[in-house]
Amino acid sequence: MIAVVDFLRPNAELGRPDATPHDHEHGVRIDELTEQMEKAGFELVRQVNDWPSRVRHGRETDFCLVFRRPN
Repeated sequence: MIAVVDFLRPNAELGRPDATPHDHEHGVRIDELTEQMEKAGFELVRQVNDWPSRVRHGRETDFCLVFRRPN
């Protein structure tokens, strides 16, 4: 299993991570990530809805998805 934690949308306050292409930032849509993971042979097991840092200032900011590679 693999858990992916990321921001729901790009977060300019964090800047661009080292070695990241210039057209990428932190943040990805859940449907986009799920599609990429499925193409890589994983299946979505669950979305963790009680993720501790998920809501800041009354607004959802990040997510945690759990995937596995089927046997």
